[in-house]
Amino acid sequence: MTQRRRRQSGLILICVLACLAIVMGIAASMLKTALAARHAARQELKLSQTEFLLAAGVQRAVRQLTEDEDYSGETWELTSKAIPGIETALVEIDVEASTNDEPAQVHVIAQLPADSPQSIRRSYTLSLIREE
Repeated sequence: MTQRRRRQSGLILICVLACLAIVMGIAASMLKTALAARHAARQELKLSQTEFLLAAGVQRAVRQLTEDEDYSGETWELTSKAIPGIETALVEIDVEASTNDEPAQVHVIAQLPADSPQSIRRSYTLSLIREE
């Protein structure tokens, strides 16, 4: 009778361990899904911030060109004080002067974070025709 009891105890222990393994597998899967969702949300936030920086760079270039015909561009380096949670960001504005036939070309590049291999980089090029 004691051997039968040991066998039942062993079966119960095996069932408990199997249930525990299943629960641990489900918990690990949920954790992996939550971490992937968190990473995707951070990437989406960085993408939005990069696009806002790009738009700000375009607006700045247009405004500077309307105020100063000799404006050739500039580079902004933004720190975490300007964008909390991001170490650095970079906005580059480059203006190619207009020629007789061609309008001025403005190239704007925004990169966030500026010093990371996994940075998000967006660019925009526009042509500006100056009215005289």
